[in-house]
Amino acid sequence: MDRDILEIFIKGFSSVEKAAKKIGIPRETLSAIRSGRNQMQVEFAVLIADYLERHKNIKVSFADLLSSDKKNKFKKIRLNFNDPFLTLCNILLSDVKHHTKTEWISEELSDLDTARPIIIDENNQLIGNYITYFLHIQNQKVTICAWKISLYDLINGKFETSYLTKIFDEVELGYIGIALKKIIGNCEGQYSNLFENKPNELCLNQDEVMEETDQFIANLLGCPSTHYQQITNIILHCSDELIEKVRAKKITIAVATLCLPFLKL
Repeated sequence: MDRDILEIFIKGFSSVEKAAKKIGIPRETLSAIRSGRNQMQVEFAVLIADYLERHKNIKVSFADLLSSDKKNKFKKIRLNFNDPFLTLCNILLSDVKHHTKTEWISEELSDLDTARPIIIDENNQLIGNYITYFLHIQNQKVTICAWKISLYDLINGKFETSYLTKIFDEVELGYIGIALKKIIGNCEGQYSNLFENKPNELCLNQDEVMEETDQFIANLLGCPSTHYQQITNIILHCSDELIEKVRAKKITIAVATLCLPFLKL
């Protein structure tokens, strides 16, 4: 972590307590980060970088405030906070839309320091990394770090495939694929519901709409159709623990699919 950046942020306030309050954490937590006892979380790094740019005219990357291992996960990302299609932001937890009841996360998966940002669509609907969301509720957090992605822009081809694969792991791409499928519907032999009452909003041509849904989405995400089907089936039908083992590459997707003998993959 670049401690000089953190010092600039803290010195912009009259005390560590006021600096901590600005990003919504206790003074003790910021002091522990400052001394190296605790690691900087992504959501706090985003807030600090955003504050320095907006109020001090100092442009820094939030990744420079992270530990080396966390920074390596983000080193290929080249995004502006105001990117119109994909934004890493910090939002109020109460603004996240989620339709199912809150789950209690097991101790095995309850490390907030390693939790990846949630993924939300353009309407703040939660579409991925549910564990992070539930952990924030469980820990009575007020704000949460989120990747906000425009699914309609993705469908319209405004993303480079490499753009997504540099940012999201294969489980997260699966979550995005599931959200896309809810929008597109089943295109086999019929028009997508994207065109219902929306003649001027989207620019898919007829050939694309008539493609098999899974193949179309797999193409958007930059992965083979079979791979996409396997990862989405794992997400939909396996436990959180198994999904996280796939994410951490402790087991392969092929092995995980053996837990789904009743599914046609």
